[in-house]
Amino acid sequence: MIRSAGRESTHGGNILPSPATAEKSEQMMPQPYGPTTRKDSIPLHANAIRRFREELRMNRPVFADLLEINVDTLRVWEANKSMPRAEAAIKIVRVAKRNDYPMSIADIYPEEKTRKKK
Repeated sequence: MIRSAGRESTHGGNILPSPATAEKSEQMMPQPYGPTTRKDSIPLHANAIRRFREELRMNRPVFADLLEINVDTLRVWEANKSMPRAEAAIKIVRVAKRNDYPMSIADIYPEEKTRKKK
């Protein structure tokens, strides 16, 4: 037998949360888009583009639409299978700057930092 707020239930169904609990969970819900201010939410991905997208709390389709690219293209970039062309990289950096996110071209092309000159 399940007891909840003075009501008894003999079935094993779920009990709905109290209004106070529901209100608290709504307050804890993250905002859908925009940089997060939580210090414990630092994404751990090595890919700068994916880190930026997740920091904005955007899913791939929304972020790809913002950059005016195909979702599959974004997926390939985030998997480090290819790199964005210069125009796309500049667009990503501009979006980052508009959102006060510290990102540069060097973050998008990290191997350029370590490439040795011949």
